[in-house]
Amino acid sequence: MHFPEHLALEGQSIRLLQLEASHTEMLFEKIQIGGLNTSPVLSLPQTIEQMRTYVATALQWRKDGTAFPFVTVNKESGEIIGSTRFANYAPEHRRVEIGWTWLSVPFQRTFANSEAKYLMLGYAFEKMNLIRVELKANAQNDKSRRAMERLGAQYEGLLRQQFILTNGVIRDTVYYSILANEWAGVKERLETSMKSHSSSK
Repeated sequence: MHFPEHLALEGQSIRLLQLEASHTEMLFEKIQIGGLNTSPVLSLPQTIEQMRTYVATALQWRKDGTAFPFVTVNKESGEIIGSTRFANYAPEHRRVEIGWTWLSVPFQRTFANSEAKYLMLGYAFEKMNLIRVELKANAQNDKSRRAMERLGAQYEGLLRQQFILTNGVIRDTVYYSILANEWAGVKERLETSMKSHSSSK
């Protein structure tokens, strides 16, 4: 199965809509809130030119059939609050990566990340019939590592000095995965997390 030409995933609080070039300036505006794009553990564009390249690369990967990038939209306000994507899709091996995920600072540690993962993992395992979803993070990004571990993703190892970030820092990368036979447990955790966020509003 390949990604459809137009794919949108809708939850209770967010929508994941197809990334377009027209979203570039809004995305750059959002990653500057709270200095998100200067975080030492993220690899986000530092300039509008870098954001244009970031978006253009995502769109080229979509054209190549190896990725499907989204903007994350808050349904209540209609505003874009972040971005995420399916990437490194290998249909012959029935696997995909979920990554390049970030949320604007005001929406971190809210419903948004849990619901986005719920929608994407559900689509990967229940619609695409994949057997493996991969996730990765900067080894120093404790927040992302804890989030993946809370999901029930399994730690697989460390790749040393794998990436050079936009700020020139050389990063080690940690890899996690979720398998199809683990999805039911992960799904239950995410549903519990989303209920908790909903009841705290």
